[in-house]
Amino acid sequence: MKKALFVTFLLSPLFLFAQSMHQLQPQLAVGSLFPPLDFKTIDTRSQHYPFSLPPLSFATNALNPYLDTKTVELHYNLLHKAYVDNLNKALSGTPWEKSSLKELFINGSKLPVKIKNMAGGYWNHSFYWYCLTLPTPIKTVPEPISSSIIKDFGSVEGFKNHFKEEALNLFGSGWVWLIQDKTGKLVIVTTPNQDNPMMDFSPVQGKPLLTCDLWEHAYYLQYQNHRGDYIDAFWNLVDWDKVNDLFTRKD
Repeated sequence: MKKALFVTFLLSPLFLFAQSMHQLQPQLAVGSLFPPLDFKTIDTRSQHYPFSLPPLSFATNALNPYLDTKTVELHYNLLHKAYVDNLNKALSGTPWEKSSLKELFINGSKLPVKIKNMAGGYWNHSFYWYCLTLPTPIKTVPEPISSSIIKDFGSVEGFKNHFKEEALNLFGSGWVWLIQDKTGKLVIVTTPNQDNPMMDFSPVQGKPLLTCDLWEHAYYLQYQNHRGDYIDAFWNLVDWDKVNDLFTRKD
């Protein structure tokens, strides 16, 4: 069944358009790094309608071999952009149009389903890209988050194993998160669809520090149904400096 669905996807207008887009787009050198993204890119307090697609801090081919170029192009240029466009359409002319993204999330249970889904899809993807950087052979987890990870999970390796386990246990599509809860403890949680831990109905709420997209469009072109391999590759791309910065922020 999955193979048949994937073949259908490969023949879909969306994928064919992505292929043509890939052929037309100038290819930058592998490893190209753009200016780093400002915290405002993901600051829910300062973001209001109309929303726009935030830039990437790397070229779409810069995450090879862990995330291939076509996956990043499809994921960012088409799917993420679709959430931006549909969020603006869903908000236009409604009482929620003047709300900040933070206000949308803390009122998630009161939102029309489409606004909730589009707002989550917009921000979750923005945060996912924000957490990624160029692949390097060894990524050291800096202090002070390293000590907190060891305190709450036993070791960095223990944290990664737990993160992967939670990701594999999530049925269907969604996200796996490292968050800091209201007590300051580091916790790993998953959310379905486009929900996130900042929404008022989330069973476990907290400040997101890191996320990994578990929707199949994030990895299926390269890893097919091997979600675990995708998670293993993910660690080669995590920007631990940004994660550490989020952890130490007081605002």
